Amino acid sequence: MTPEVTSKHRETPGSEHWKAAVIRDLREGYGVEDIALRMECDVQAVRDLVAYLRKHGVLPWLYQQARREWQSVGTLAARHPVKVPGLAMGPDLA
Repeated sequence: MTPEVTSKHRETPGSEHWKAAVIRDLREGYGVEDIALRMECDVQAVRDLVAYLRKHGVLPWLYQQARREWQSVGTLAARHPVKVPGLAMGPDLA
């Protein structure tokens, strides 16, 4: 039995659009509970997709790709820091 989604996007768990949205959120670093809340669906549906991705070897590849993207963004941010007026950024805040 597939749970229904009540979100404004009306994406049904298991649909191709829903799967793509879950994978996008995983790549962005969201956890299964956060994804379920964002998509207004049952957390078990998200867990089931993650289990399927893990079983078929997709999950490690997905995170390797995301890590490369995160590292390139982190390198860019280190080279071009954003300065926010009035916000102290020092080692004591780390």
